[in-house]
Amino acid sequence: MRTLSCALLAALVVGAVMAAEPALKVNGIEISSAELALAQRMAAAAAQGAKPGDAALLRYAVDQVVNRLMLAQIARAAGVTVDAQDVTNSMAEQAKQAGGPEAFAKAIAQTGLSEADIRRLEENRLVTQRYIERQVVPKTVVTDDEVRKYYDEHTEEFKHPEQNRLRLVVVRLDPGSDEAKKSAAKARAEQARDRIAKGEEFAKVAGEVSDGPNKNRGGDLGWIQKGKIPVPELEKAIAALKVGEITPVVATDQGFFVFKLDAQRGAGVSPFDEVKDNLQKMLRSRKLEETLFAEILKQRAQAKIETSDPAIKAALAPLPEPTAGPAASAKPAGSGTVPAHPASGSQPAPTAKPSGDAAKRP
Repeated sequence: MRTLSCALLAALVVGAVMAAEPALKVNGIEISSAELALAQRMAAAAAQGAKPGDAALLRYAVDQVVNRLMLAQIARAAGVTVDAQDVTNSMAEQAKQAGGPEAFAKAIAQTGLSEADIRRLEENRLVTQRYIERQVVPKTVVTDDEVRKYYDEHTEEFKHPEQNRLRLVVVRLDPGSDEAKKSAAKARAEQARDRIAKGEEFAKVAGEVSDGPNKNRGGDLGWIQKGKIPVPELEKAIAALKVGEITPVVATDQGFFVFKLDAQRGAGVSPFDEVKDNLQKMLRSRKLEETLFAEILKQRAQAKIETSDPAIKAALAPLPEPTAGPAASAKPAGSGTVPAHPASGSQPAPTAKPSGDAAKRP
C-alpha cells in the first residue's frame, strides 16, 4: 500500500506549488485546489502521455478525491474511528521514510497543502483503511467453486508461450557505487556461485545471499517466457543454459546475477493447481473493488457536491456512455473508478492476469 508520504514525494518531483484554494465542497467539506492538483499530477505521472490540463485527467482526479472522501464518510458512518495519536504516529513514521522531519516538512510545503490538511488526509486514510480491513475484507469471500468456474470459463487467459523455470541469486548494487563496493558485491556473487557449483542447493544459497525479492522462495522466479528477460546480457546467459545448469556471474548496472534453469516447457495452458492461489487473490480483489464501488455510488447519489469551476462541473457530470467499471484500466479515463486500495490514494491497478506465470523481472 502506498503511504501518504509517497504521494507527497511524488508531488515534489512532478508538480508545482499550488495555492490551497477551495476547488469544491463535498457534504460541506472543502477540497482545495492544491489537493486536486496533487491528484492530477500523480495521475499524469502514472499515465504515459497524459498532461495535468487534460479534461480526462481532471475527471479522474475529481473522481479520486471525491471517492476517497466518500469512503472516509462511509467508514465513519460505520463507527470506525482513529485517535489523534494514531495520526501523529503515522505522520512520524512517514517523516522517517521521507528522510526526517525537515525533509517531510519540505515535501509538504511543495504540495501547497498545510500540515493541518495533511493530518486531515492522513486521518481519512487511516479510518478508511481500518474500515476496509475490519469490516469489508472479512466479508469478501471467494469460494473454491468460484475460482474453478472462472478458470474453466476463461481458458484463454491461462495460455502461455514457451517458458523457462528460473532461480536467481543477485547481489544488488546501489546507484553510484564506487569500485570498492562493486568489487565486494562481485566477490559475494562469485562465492555464492562457487558454493552452488560445489554441490550446495541453489535454494539454500539464494536464501542466505540473494538480494532478490524471491530469496525466501529459494530464488524461484517461476515460469518466465523465453526471450523476455529485459536485460540483453542476462537473456544471453540464460539462453545458453541446459536444464539443471547455472550461469556464470553476469554483471549489470543493477548488480551481479547467477541464474539456474530448473525446467523448460512448450506453449500450453497453465494447470489449475498452478494458478489457483493467484486467481483467488485476483477474484477477491475484484469483488472487494466492486463492493467499495457500489458503496461509493450509493453515497455519491446522496451527496451534496458543490463547485463554481466550470471545468470541475464538467468533470462531475456523468459520461454519456460509461465504458469502465471498478476493475478497469488504470488510465484516468473518467470512469469513476476507485483505487486498487482506496485508502492509499494511489493509482488504481488494472486487474492482473491471474496466470501466475507472467514474466517477472529479476
